[in-house]
Amino acid sequence: MTNTLNRAAVAFPLNWQHCRPYRAYERAERLGPYYVRWDADGGPYGEGWAGERFDAQGVLISGKERAYHPIRIAQFALEQFGRWRERGDVAARRAFLAQSRWFLEHQHVRRNIPGCYPFPFAWPRYGAPAGFLSAMAQGEAISVLLRAAQTTQSDIYLHAAVRAAQPFRHAIGEGGVSWTAPRGDLIFEEAATQNAAHILNGWIFAAWGLFELRSYASWAGDLFDRSMETLLERLPLYDSGRWSYYSLAMERGGFRRLATLKYHAFHVAQLHVLASMTGHTAFEDTACRWQSYTRRIDSRAALWSNSCRAALREKSGAE
Repeated sequence: MTNTLNRAAVAFPLNWQHCRPYRAYERAERLGPYYVRWDADGGPYGEGWAGERFDAQGVLISGKERAYHPIRIAQFALEQFGRWRERGDVAARRAFLAQSRWFLEHQHVRRNIPGCYPFPFAWPRYGAPAGFLSAMAQGEAISVLLRAAQTTQSDIYLHAAVRAAQPFRHAIGEGGVSWTAPRGDLIFEEAATQNAAHILNGWIFAAWGLFELRSYASWAGDLFDRSMETLLERLPLYDSGRWSYYSLAMERGGFRRLATLKYHAFHVAQLHVLASMTGHTAFEDTACRWQSYTRRIDSRAALWSNSCRAALREKSGAE
């Protein structure tokens, strides 16, 4: 019942004040707390970590399948790192290092590409079979491993971070996580499938890992810059005029899903951060415009209407 109520609250929000705390990038020698914050509780905008289990090594396991979910492990690790750095929480430091060791020890080689974190389950909505790769997982893993290298002063984590970036150097058809176009466009795919959806939040989370790695591998910075040029060009496609779209995927009948309020808030925070990383005012301008949508009655109505259509499509199997 709790999960059903949470899903309803996310799809049909009544409290429009939700926003995602973020920290602008600041040039410094040491990596600080991550750029956005997650909520550990089990509410509609939380991650529900408090209700999950952990294995004998203290690594987060998720869902009914009790699986190792690379994205959830990475986000939990980054949140724990922030708690340690900001509050001196020793238990949070232990939890962060436990997740970091998991990323160190669970890299796989796929089609001769090292540093991969394949998912143990499928994502049917995006045509991703079990074993698919995610640029979001790879990018967040890089951010975890770089902070572990800094914390432990051990190069083994730095080397692992460089390996985790290798899938970005390969197109999806080659077994990597990058979608490319003949004219040079470059998108990092949260679900790295041939029929790529171009999910916005996953693209940006992925890019942040390369941004942080650029000091150790110049090619990572080159990939980041090239992908941000693509994002600047395509960002208007994510704007409905009333709300942000979750992805560029078009479903049958021409239907497109708006982002839930939770992900719309992520988009706003992420764009503020990208503006501080790149200096491009278009990211800041878009973040401010998208934030203003939450105060508009027509935008709220558009989200509710879109959520109703999405729910009906799922019920009828018309996805």
